Amino acid sequence: MYNIFLFLITLIFVTTLTNRLFFGSLAFWAYLFFLIAFFCLLIVVKRMHDIVIVNGRSLCEDLEEKINIARADIVVKRTAFDVLPDKERRVSLLSDISGKLTNLVDVNEINNFLLQTISSLFPSAQMVLIFDFKDTRDKLQLRASCHSKGVNIRQKHGDIIDMWVVRNNQSVLVDDISKDFRFDFHKVEAYIQRKTSSFMVSPVSIGDKLLGVIRVESMHHGAFTQDDFRIFRNICDLAAVVLERAALFSDIEELAIVDPLTSLFLRDYFFTRLKEELVRAEANGTKVGLIMVDIDNFKNINDTYGHTVGDLILKRSSKVFSRLVCGEGNVACRFGGEEFIAFIIESDYETLKKISNDICSTMAATQVAFRRKHINFTVSGGAVVYPDDGRDALALIDQVDQLLYQAKREGKNKFCFLK
Repeated sequence: MYNIFLFLITLIFVTTLTNRLFFGSLAFWAYLFFLIAFFCLLIVVKRMHDIVIVNGRSLCEDLEEKINIARADIVVKRTAFDVLPDKERRVSLLSDISGKLTNLVDVNEINNFLLQTISSLFPSAQMVLIFDFKDTRDKLQLRASCHSKGVNIRQKHGDIIDMWVVRNNQSVLVDDISKDFRFDFHKVEAYIQRKTSSFMVSPVSIGDKLLGVIRVESMHHGAFTQDDFRIFRNICDLAAVVLERAALFSDIEELAIVDPLTSLFLRDYFFTRLKEELVRAEANGTKVGLIMVDIDNFKNINDTYGHTVGDLILKRSSKVFSRLVCGEGNVACRFGGEEFIAFIIESDYETLKKISNDICSTMAATQVAFRRKHINFTVSGGAVVYPDDGRDALALIDQVDQLLYQAKREGKNKFCFLK
């Protein structure tokens, strides 16, 4: 349109000048001057027009780009505004989880809380598994789990995905296991057994120290978002700190009740457990056996071979004693010095006599090697039965102690009984 307008203006101007030239009202040199001046002006106008058009187009393009960016930003902010309440809820929930977890010190309570929390946070999950890592065997052991109805768990030692997490100490999000190049889905037990498609798996670790693995599964493709994955990893990191603290508490409690030399329980803990067991036996109408042993001539051993050998004999004899008396529910204790005591639930005289004979024969056959010397030792002991020989913990211990010293007086390397 602009070019047509210029053409018409040029045609009119040239026609006018030509008419004036031929009809004598304009000299030729004036005609030529006006014609040249007109075309120069035309060129300048055209150039200015082009500059204005180019700048205008550039300005429009810039404005259009800014408008598009603003529209995209509005879409992003609108989307963020739409999901903001859900994010706020999750962040608030994460803070609440942190507060509750830090108040727990029992490992089983921590695991149960994690299962409930993760299940409620991710409704699309059909299964949540918590594995302990056994560093000595480089193996995962299922510790706790929760799952939907009709879902069975047959694997107890982790999957190839879990072992990948263990080796790399890194979290992994799988949207569709059948399309993930990192894993051969034909070897994934969860896929084979339950047709699981989506996974969130994270190590429970502090630095390079791996405590376990938590895995969340879903049978649907793309069940978990990146936002889900970030929250899940935060929970696992928090779980690692809490579980490590729980392990430290457990170690401290064990140090308080376990003898460091023999690894047997200490006297106070034994008294508490014995009283509890006697109450349980009275309620159930069952019997409890009590065995006490003492290493014969232990002072002579220390004087002859030194306390190092004495400690070796204490360690060896305590292991033998613990192995022979500590079935399920039984408790063995280092009562003091070279004396050991144990209670044996649901036992009678026949059981105690068999155990006592085993203790005597096994101890007598046990040797401690020290500086090319093989040192033998024997034990003497006594045994009583609740409630036949007494109904009070202290009375039973006093009775079995007297029987032990009776065995000492009668020649050692033997057990004495009331019946």
